[in-house]
Amino acid sequence: MNKSTFDGHINSNFKFYTSETDFIELTLIEAEEKIIDPVHNVTLTFEGSKQDLLEDKIYKYEHDVLGSGDLFIKPFSEKKH
Repeated sequence: MNKSTFDGHINSNFKFYTSETDFIELTLIEAEEKIIDPVHNVTLTFEGSKQDLLEDKIYKYEHDVLGSGDLFIKPFSEKKH
């Protein structure tokens, strides 16, 4: 996966499964790529409600166009003043 995989899907919804049947829906708001040869890192930023805050771990995701896969999620909260 690289940034271009996600560029066309900004503002679309992804389902992240917290169990086999339960999921939280988040919206992709940004995709960034940092390349430090030979490593390519892609950072995806999702938005959701505070109730939808996930723990640090790998989650199965589903997307209407991209299908399904696994992503490591590290939550952060951006405070607006």
